[in-house]
Amino acid sequence: GMRQKVNEGKVFVKFSSARERNRSLPDMNTQLRKRIAEVFPGEDISLNLPSILGGGGGDMMSKPLNIQLRGNDPEALRVEAERIVAGLRKDPVFVDLTVSDRGTRPQFGFTIDRDKISAAGLAPAQVAMAIRTAINGTEASQFRDGADRYKIIVQAPESYRQTKAAILSMPMRGPMGNLVEVGELIKPIDEGAPAQIDREDRIRQVTILGNLQGLALGQAQVRATAIAGTLPQGMTMKYSGQGQLMEESFGYMIEALILAIIIIYMVLAAQFESFLHPVTIMVSLPLSIVGALGGLLLTGKTLSIMSFIGVIMLMGLVTKNAILLVDYDNQRMAEGKSTFDAVVQA
Repeated sequence: GMRQKVNEGKVFVKFSSARERNRSLPDMNTQLRKRIAEVFPGEDISLNLPSILGGGGGDMMSKPLNIQLRGNDPEALRVEAERIVAGLRKDPVFVDLTVSDRGTRPQFGFTIDRDKISAAGLAPAQVAMAIRTAINGTEASQFRDGADRYKIIVQAPESYRQTKAAILSMPMRGPMGNLVEVGELIKPIDEGAPAQIDREDRIRQVTILGNLQGLALGQAQVRATAIAGTLPQGMTMKYSGQGQLMEESFGYMIEALILAIIIIYMVLAAQFESFLHPVTIMVSLPLSIVGALGGLLLTGKTLSIMSFIGVIMLMGLVTKNAILLVDYDNQRMAEGKSTFDAVVQA
């Protein structure tokens, strides 16, 4: 899984079974959220239900909302991500929002003055190496003591490494024995280095993650897109994680449904030895979908993978009923009954 960062912690809570409690997990989550926000104000806290997709894994899979912003300007990405999160926070549906971008941390950068370095008889790599050795240390050799080995690190004394001025005043010896200060050869720059860089498809990206309260993922994504509005030039936004899986799965389900209808038709055409009878039988299929969606509407359930599997199963049942009717009808008509009487009797 993802490596745990030092400023993060996870707590797993196991509740008693659904029979023994009178509140649902989402309700308890909503209450816990309020309570924790009071006890730890201003902290970045998420309450995730255990997910089939990413059990104890990172937030990437356990949080349903997963928005990826991509572009080449890291600063613009951060600003845009903060703007979208601020918009999402105003909508009570979106909770536990986090941004993968952790901001910047200060670092000491420098540019090399090539003319001065060559005048001193040195090469740029030598200067860079000297600074690196002074601050970070370089392994010169290893000291052996029996079976143990110890690295011998060459590094500037502590006093030199503490301040920028000390590093800049560090002397370097040129090839002619001349001494020159490092500060003469380089120009220091104050810059912020990103604490964490995320890329996908070789493009810089910032991910916004969040949980949902009382709204299905599909509808939540439509809302999030509306809140995000138009993005700056050269920036794209896409849904990943569970949203991407949902899109792919629905695609496969629709394919399966179309395939099921084609195969049913082929089997029926062979069974009735006619191209028309299967059509009369399959006229009832669209009507069954009306019933299925009506049922979901009445119970207030969403069109999910499970209900989709149910719809495909329903297709089979409806076809079976229609086969019995049409087949019985044909038999009565073969006996010489009129079409109307045969249908009524069937």
